[in-house]
Amino acid sequence: MDRARLYVKAGRWYQVQTFDLGPLVDTALTVEVGDAVYEDDDGGPEPLASQVRFQAPADGEAILTIVNRQAIYGPGQSYRLTAGEVAAPTATPTITPLPTNTPKPTREPPPTATPAKPIINFSVTPEQVARPGACATLAWMVDRASEVFLVLPNGNQEGVEGRGERQVCPTETSEYLLKVNAPGGGETVRVQVAVPLPTQTPTPKPAGGGSGGSKPKPGGKATLHIVVFVDNNGNGVYDPDEGVSGAPVYLRSQARPDRLTVQPTDAQGQVHFEKTPAGAYAVLIPHLGRAEAVNFRGEELTIYILIPALRLPSRLP
Repeated sequence: MDRARLYVKAGRWYQVQTFDLGPLVDTALTVEVGDAVYEDDDGGPEPLASQVRFQAPADGEAILTIVNRQAIYGPGQSYRLTAGEVAAPTATPTITPLPTNTPKPTREPPPTATPAKPIINFSVTPEQVARPGACATLAWMVDRASEVFLVLPNGNQEGVEGRGERQVCPTETSEYLLKVNAPGGGETVRVQVAVPLPTQTPTPKPAGGGSGGSKPKPGGKATLHIVVFVDNNGNGVYDPDEGVSGAPVYLRSQARPDRLTVQPTDAQGQVHFEKTPAGAYAVLIPHLGRAEAVNFRGEELTIYILIPALRLPSRLP
């Protein structure tokens, strides 16, 4: 929850709105002016943004409260806020009706034009990556649309502009959707990034880790390696100096949801869950807003999780 203050003068009109929302952000805006309270959820200039316009009843202070309805908070959950005075709304003039004349024969109205359907171009390059964690680029161009949403494999969706790109680094074959709403009807387009099965060669542990040992048996226990990184140099692969250190990583068994294991990432952005039994797991990084499903076969496996570069929110003056 964020709060801000706006000094207002009696009789003048003001507008407060959020925009440029980050991933997993759905703002709800409340403005309190004296005894009056104004609220808005999705009335802003873009999907999931908020906007309130009001007339100040007296000189004083307006209290602005902004919350994220997604209930996910972290450096990547950002937004921008503007607040200031605007022109008063124009009053609608009253038209004096003319005297009623003798009605003329009614003409049939012309046929209503059918709204045009959206034009959608959604692609991924390459369609198949070389290994788990390698990156591909989603690109889209949409015309004649009122809303565009990018849906990720975990079900999360975010509003995007009609033209854009997004780099994704899946660890398994994944499907991405572009949902488009338009006056002529909504459409959904899908693309898939094919990812080969991970090799059984374990990722070397940081300095101090042990070496040797017997070869893991399928269906038994082995080490699950998680690598959290930001692709700073844009080469599409993990480099040791790109690791996100100190991020708590949770491992939860789908068979035993009550059992939760947590470890912070080291200086290289890695954690190592040793002696992990085979099964289905969820890898969670709550404060970065990430969740990945993992089907672990009891063999050494490395999961690469790419964190997008952070967008810092602008400050109010």
